[in-house]
Amino acid sequence: MNKLLVKISYPRINQEYEMFIPINKTIAKILMLVQKAISEINVDYIPIKKDVSLVKKNTGEVLPMNEIVKNTSIEQGDVLVIL
Repeated sequence: MNKLLVKISYPRINQEYEMFIPINKTIAKILMLVQKAISEINVDYIPIKKDVSLVKKNTGEVLPMNEIVKNTSIEQGDVLVIL
């Protein structure tokens, strides 16, 4: 499988989304893609930020920006938080 279904929580706008993320992209690229998708589907303007992190909600692990998703501890169904 080339993608994982995860839940993305974005506390800044108090929203959660289920998304498929590609396993062959870096965390930095995933953050860009996810923020872009969220800004496009939201009525309110939400700027894309570069100074954010992706964190596994159940462990508090901050995911390394330059790591490819398949080389991280992200699993199907995980909840990831954009901070």
